[in-house]
Amino acid sequence: MHTAPPSDPAHTGPRREAASGRTRIRPDIQGLRALAVVVVVLDHLIGWPSGGFIGVDIFFVISGFLITGLLLREYEKAGRISFGNFYRRRIKRIIPASLVVIVVTLLGAYAIFRPSRFHGTAQDGVAAALFYANRRFAAIGTDYFRANVPVSPLQHFWSLSVEEQFYFVWPAVMLLVLTLVAKQPNGGPAQARLCAGLIIGLISVASFAWAFRETQTSPTQAYFSTFSRGWELGAGTALACAAPLCSRLAARVRPLLAWLGIGLMVAGLFLVDSSSAFPAPWALLPVLGAVLVILAGTGADRHRFLLPLTNPVSGYLGNISYSLYLWHFPVIIIGGAVFLGRGPVFYLGCAAAMILLAVFSYHLIEDPVRRSSWLSGQRAGAAGTTTPDRKAAHETARRAGFQRAAIAAGLTAVLATGAVPLVPEHARAIELAGKEAPAVSDETAILQRQIRSALEKEDWPQLEPSMDEAMNGPLASGEISACGGTGRLDIRECTWGDPDATRRAVVVGDSIAMSWTSTARDVFRSADGWAVTSLASSGCTFTDTLVKNPSPRLVAACEGRKAQAVEAITRLRPEVVIISNTYEPRIPAGRDEPMSPEEWKDSTQEIVSRFSDSVGSVIFLSPPPLTTDIQTCYSKIADPSFCAGQIDAQWHTFATAEQELAAELGALYVSPELWFCTENWCPSFIGNTPVMRDLVHMTPQFQTKLVPALRHELENHAILESRQSSPRESRDQPRERLPLPYS
Repeated sequence: MHTAPPSDPAHTGPRREAASGRTRIRPDIQGLRALAVVVVVLDHLIGWPSGGFIGVDIFFVISGFLITGLLLREYEKAGRISFGNFYRRRIKRIIPASLVVIVVTLLGAYAIFRPSRFHGTAQDGVAAALFYANRRFAAIGTDYFRANVPVSPLQHFWSLSVEEQFYFVWPAVMLLVLTLVAKQPNGGPAQARLCAGLIIGLISVASFAWAFRETQTSPTQAYFSTFSRGWELGAGTALACAAPLCSRLAARVRPLLAWLGIGLMVAGLFLVDSSSAFPAPWALLPVLGAVLVILAGTGADRHRFLLPLTNPVSGYLGNISYSLYLWHFPVIIIGGAVFLGRGPVFYLGCAAAMILLAVFSYHLIEDPVRRSSWLSGQRAGAAGTTTPDRKAAHETARRAGFQRAAIAAGLTAVLATGAVPLVPEHARAIELAGKEAPAVSDETAILQRQIRSALEKEDWPQLEPSMDEAMNGPLASGEISACGGTGRLDIRECTWGDPDATRRAVVVGDSIAMSWTSTARDVFRSADGWAVTSLASSGCTFTDTLVKNPSPRLVAACEGRKAQAVEAITRLRPEVVIISNTYEPRIPAGRDEPMSPEEWKDSTQEIVSRFSDSVGSVIFLSPPPLTTDIQTCYSKIADPSFCAGQIDAQWHTFATAEQELAAELGALYVSPELWFCTENWCPSFIGNTPVMRDLVHMTPQFQTKLVPALRHELENHAILESRQSSPRESRDQPRERLPLPYS
């Protein structure tokens, strides 16, 4: 799923800054929170705007500014920084609401998710509660933009972890700097702020340099790393150190700076997408934009020039932004496991649910706990903690909160009620048009009957293996997987078949070819005189174009691996080369747009031309049709129709291009569509066998089930001898052979 990175709205401590000895709300900062949380929610819910994930960077800046400002004011007032008070405030601000969300999410996951997915979510919950979620997601290789496993409903807690890791260190560093400055003869507040600003400036420059390098070499690590994100918090921190200087800005300059900042953030929303180098350098747009907006408002009495950010609606969204952020992602992910499709009910239902939960969470948990005497070391009503005026103000705020909650509940009910007629009652079995099946082989006809039967099922049959086991099982057998790395090819270890083989078939491509290798191996094993060699490599699309990958090291390794494969094919001179690649979008290295079908066709033709004179037949074997991702759809509450899907239009587009390429090259094109689907509908199981282990890869058990169908296809095109016919004559041209240890 394309899931853009979530932002962290307002898990940033107090919402007030000191001004002239009083505390006041910064409406511009509240508006920034509102802007960021809205675009993040929209991005996660409907996939627009493409750069909605830059909200996290805006909130990092806000956090650094507010927290550092708070610490500086405390030091200037008391001559010290109380770590105990600081962390008590952080606990009150962050933990109660987040723990409630974690617990409720885990309860929902237990009720809905399959066991293995729940266990993973539970581990995510522990990581989120202990503030190491970012390290966990980096360690397991989570890719926010191209996840091929189900997205965790707690994945958005990574940004909370980044912040808290930063604040485990920064207050101590700042206190050390301030203390050292205070010991100097001229160590006043201005000098202390200057030194603290210089230190965080140096740290931020180093962090940005690290982020730039890490984004190029390990983008997943860079995305989640506190070291790669520290410069964004540092930008807000440096701004807080310079706050007295910012207060001197001329009034006429402030609107220009603020709107320039808004322009940078809006540009980021539409210029940045999942293919952009992030967090460095593209996070500069939202970071600089947020800095300019906060700078423009620092020391300003009014913010009339920022009405889009300072209106009452934005202010209230800013208030509830932390709660809204916490709830929105679990609602979307768990809601996606409940709703069959992404239609009006899903969008309206998710929006209503997350808003309602955020309102109640803010007014019943977040704000009351923050205002309470819990962890304050003082009893409620103790001297200096409560006055009649404050009591009255708190009571007024409490009543207003409940009124807003009631209004939100009413609006939610209206939205939900209005949405119900928009969704037809879910049909528990797929209704087929009953078209007459095309003329097919007996082997394919058997599969077609089983496919139709599976699509008509209203309950899950007894599957072997179970769907949960299949989804968590291997991509292929151990020996085939061992041959699918990007290291040096070992032809001997990756060849199977007749010990006296005189003919050879080679399978080449990416992980799709690896999954077809098992089927091809069993097909050729059953034929006399054949050996099969796997040159397939996971993640290495077999075209002349290097494509992007979450691991830049793999991109570099693929270039060498494909060259080895071409050299091996030329040397082995096989009778048959089977090529299979994924039809998922492939973005060339150095580009932001995926290859078009024509580009993909030309690139494939180029690499085939390097060995075509050395082989007998070239076969293009399409990947399994792209339909519903079993990893996402399968749950405790899903019936078989939830996981039955229609073939993605992109698959048809690339299948057509590959068929055209085969015709141009005089090669054979084999479409497996009728082995998986009928009338464009594809079930998640056929017979009692799970079909797919994820969006693109077959289960090993289904690979075996397709052996008869593939064998017939090759016999029908005279690649293999029919079992009723005499063997073909060997070709006259001698072939170089290697000694083969067969299994």
